[in-house]
Amino acid sequence: ALAESHQSDGLDIRTISAAQDVSLDDGQTTIGPRFQYIQYDPGPPGGRVDVIRPGAYGRRRFGDAREWTAHLYFDLADLQGTQTRLDPTFDTYVTFWPSDILRFDLGAKQTTFDNLKSLTQDVTATYAGLSLDVVPDELLRMTLRVDAGRYSDGNRRYWGQAEVERRLWNHPKVYLGWRHTGFGFARQLDSGYYNPALYYASVLTLKSSGPLVGPLYYEVDGSVGFELASPGGAKMVWSGNARLAVPLSGHLRLEGNYSYFSSAIASSGGFSRGTVAAAMQVTW
Repeated sequence: ALAESHQSDGLDIRTISAAQDVSLDDGQTTIGPRFQYIQYDPGPPGGRVDVIRPGAYGRRRFGDAREWTAHLYFDLADLQGTQTRLDPTFDTYVTFWPSDILRFDLGAKQTTFDNLKSLTQDVTATYAGLSLDVVPDELLRMTLRVDAGRYSDGNRRYWGQAEVERRLWNHPKVYLGWRHTGFGFARQLDSGYYNPALYYASVLTLKSSGPLVGPLYYEVDGSVGFELASPGGAKMVWSGNARLAVPLSGHLRLEGNYSYFSSAIASSGGFSRGTVAAAMQVTW
């Protein structure tokens, strides 16, 4: 897969990624290697950072009600040709389905950041989180997610999100929903990542998917609403995403995707990012 992002702060992010999965034990186990190359380019006068991420993926199903999933990477960052850093990162969680209505996910992860200052200062974050999905019928989904994180620069973050989504039509599939997100940081530090004391955002969501023409399949989704940050004030926020996929054969599938997010409305400042991506999937 190939992806390129352009941000309102002038940073361009280019990504090359590859993955292979092997299914074992009649589908109960999946394992496979992962690889990413990420280039962070601020443009002239330079200061590019390159990150190479070899890794592995694993999934194991334990009966009908439990499953474990894990990603492990080693992030090797080349800091402008002057210094190299290695950070292990991971994302692992256990899923439990006590019934057809309820799903619980309990997980932990350690991450680096996608900005130059955090990368050069070697800032990492470790999170523990819990997610609950309630699906009372095939038309309605309610989700609650919470996590707490510690940062290597001494900061802490508490985060929560609630979401409700209902399917309105089936052909094509159309979903309408609402999502509210809130988080806060213990300290406001200059380490590159966004760290307000308090942040809230409420948005309406709309998405649709289905066949378009012949074998061409589409997915589109968008959101619009408001955010309130301290410091920072109130802004309108919106996002959109469109994906097209076409199977060229029983073993080959091509995908194209474009996504955009913005809180930069009129002269209020803010941040925006647009990303274009292409992927090829081969099965045998």
